[in-house]
Amino acid sequence: MNYTPNFNLNKPARIDPVLVDDLNENADIIDQKLKELEDGVYNAPPNSVNDAAIGSRTPDQSQAPASPGTGTLTQLVSWLANRIKAITGKTNWWDAPPTTLQAAKTHMDAAAPHSGHETPSGAQTKANAAEANAKSYTDTHAGTKNTHGVGSGYYIAKTSRSDQLPAWNDVQGKPSNFTPSAHKSTHASGGSDALTPSDIGAETPAGAQAKANAALNSAKQYTDQKVAEVNQALNTHMDATSGIHGATSSATANRLIIRDNAGRAKVAAPSESDDIARKAEVDTHAAVQASLSQLGHVNHAVLTTTIDTNWQGSTAPYTKTQTVNGLLATDTPIVDVVMSGDFGTDEARIEAWGYVYRITTANNAITLYATEKPTVSLPIQLKVVR
Repeated sequence: MNYTPNFNLNKPARIDPVLVDDLNENADIIDQKLKELEDGVYNAPPNSVNDAAIGSRTPDQSQAPASPGTGTLTQLVSWLANRIKAITGKTNWWDAPPTTLQAAKTHMDAAAPHSGHETPSGAQTKANAAEANAKSYTDTHAGTKNTHGVGSGYYIAKTSRSDQLPAWNDVQGKPSNFTPSAHKSTHASGGSDALTPSDIGAETPAGAQAKANAALNSAKQYTDQKVAEVNQALNTHMDATSGIHGATSSATANRLIIRDNAGRAKVAAPSESDDIARKAEVDTHAAVQASLSQLGHVNHAVLTTTIDTNWQGSTAPYTKTQTVNGLLATDTPIVDVVMSGDFGTDEARIEAWGYVYRITTANNAITLYATEKPTVSLPIQLKVVR
């Protein structure tokens, strides 16, 4: 006897007798496994939904998601690829992004330099040069009275009286703009004229971090939702009892087997030794009777009765007809006396049994013939094979 590697089904060899018990055991195992599939025993146990089970998928990055975002696994993966492509701005979703969220945050948090901004040292150098130029111009300008519109004999007075101060428009040759002196400390945090990020249109580190966190949480929620939808779709597929990959209860080639509403399924007539046996083949096999030239089935029983000492006849041969329920006239049983285990008793039984020289059968009875009447009761057993 051989056995299958997965469910340990019986596989009789060509020389093994095919027993109904073996076939029934196979049928019970198959029935149990099919019932477990129907009842959902194998509903995606942990780690069962893996790459091998799901298979390869090629996303279509041109597919943009739309509300409510319900779709197949391939659609979900395609939508995610489309969103990644939109976020990075690249030609393909798998192309390396121009920067990362961490790099962007680090850049925003840095004081300097930013693209198009001056460094602190560069700005200070330019401010110092402007201050020197302004001082030189002012010193030269201040030495000429006519520059301020003051004629010969008039001077600009140093006074606290507002009526003695020249008006702005009275100042001749004044520059149209002034290069400021170094004053970055006044605009720094804590300075007298401190600038905030909003003054220059910039985001605060905390604000940028909050937006990044919100984007991350939104992406996580979207991903969790889609994963849950895929998992639900898989569970629905595994729990289905109809329309499963074209499964049918009829004997159809290259189709999965599923039981009908009566719990039955059909297969084609077997042709190989390891094919599934149908009820028709089992019934045919069960009807084969054994003979000297053919292996088959037999009916077997051991019947018992006790022959008492009441025999018929005054001279030999003496006869005794005994009821044996279940015996047929066509039976040719093997009959023998049953020993008790006590030597004296068994010695008497052997002697009495030796008187019996012939036994005939009838329906539910036997007739014994003896050369002498046995004087002890004889418990006998009859082995019947049909």
